[in-house]
Amino acid sequence: MTDDLNYLIPKFLQLLSHTTHKIRSHSISCINQFVLSRPQALIVNIDAFIEGLILLAVDNDSDIRKNVCRAFVMLLEVALEACEFWLNLAEVCRDVLGPFLPQLIPVLIKGMRYSELDVILLKVRGITLITFTSKSKDCMKNLGTNGVFCANR
Repeated sequence: MTDDLNYLIPKFLQLLSHTTHKIRSHSISCINQFVLSRPQALIVNIDAFIEGLILLAVDNDSDIRKNVCRAFVMLLEVALEACEFWLNLAEVCRDVLGPFLPQLIPVLIKGMRYSELDVILLKVRGITLITFTSKSKDCMKNLGTNGVFCANR
């Protein structure tokens, strides 16, 4: 099945820009079938999928826009699951995770991305973003205090 998805997902992504609205709509619908199960073939192509969804969000066809909305809802469900996982893990394993936070936080922060709008909104709220490097001890010491947060930009 993995090999099939490695072939199919990129093909469906190519069809997002097809001239026929039915094909665009069905390609979104096909990809949507795999969002919640998070197969590797979709994960490696997630940026292309999101870009395609953004472009199709203003499509004239209502079925396409409905499928775009369904896709975003499912992607948000996946993101919410990930947030809930880390929250529950932190609550349950606070004492156990404590000693590992200096190693865990840099890994999590490396994956964070801030858009220009995010940076502006954070600055308006008085939150300073510090570029994180493996040698940056200040970032770890000040994390979350005095409105200082680390970022990998």
